[in-house]
Amino acid sequence: MSASLKFTNANRSLFFATVRQRVDAYFQLHQLSRHANRAMWGKTILFLVSFVGLYALILSGLLGPWGMLVAAGLLGATNAFIGFNICHDALHGAFSANKRINKGLGLLFNLLGPAPTCGALPTTWCTILTPTFPATTKILR
Repeated sequence: MSASLKFTNANRSLFFATVRQRVDAYFQLHQLSRHANRAMWGKTILFLVSFVGLYALILSGLLGPWGMLVAAGLLGATNAFIGFNICHDALHGAFSANKRINKGLGLLFNLLGPAPTCGALPTTWCTILTPTFPATTKILR
């Protein structure tokens, strides 16, 4: 006899309600906004400027092979930082109270590679929805 797997409805779960209540109480107690503060905006500007600068440096051809390797690694790390720190929060509506700003920052995912719906969906769905490009598939085969 096999048992069926059932997931608890997050809206009815006591755990999620308790966590949400405690987080709300923490923000109220410490008078914090649920949206990005100055440090987050500064980090956003730093990551975006770094991304553009590294990309331009790579395209310029000014670096030797080892310099290009380091720049490409840094660009990849910056790419991940933007995705995890900016796009993810924006697509969940946590970056700004303004929906247009959240949507605009969420669209940065288009530059980074994954589908922009990835940040707003459960993480396991992201791999299913990320498009596979024919050129990449041919290279990997």
